[in-house]
Amino acid sequence: MTLSWPATCPPVETEGVWVDELRISVTAGPVHTLVTLAGECDLHTGRQLRDVLTSEVSRGARRMILDLSRLSFMDSTGLQVLLSVR
Repeated sequence: MTLSWPATCPPVETEGVWVDELRISVTAGPVHTLVTLAGECDLHTGRQLRDVLTSEVSRGARRMILDLSRLSFMDSTGLQVLLSVR
């Protein structure tokens, strides 16, 4: 099963600057859960990532593989989320 957040996510304008939002795809398998991130993970989108990862852990995901190859930017907020979710 594959879930994606948000379903459609065009770039948005914030204070005169176009920002690419975070898109998350989750594919649950029998051995691991694949979480694919695309766009930007920063102060504005970190909560979205935390919510998705925490939800997967609550559902019993014991092994998660994170695909960051489509991520164009990640700040320390995103790194903190990745390190704190267990």
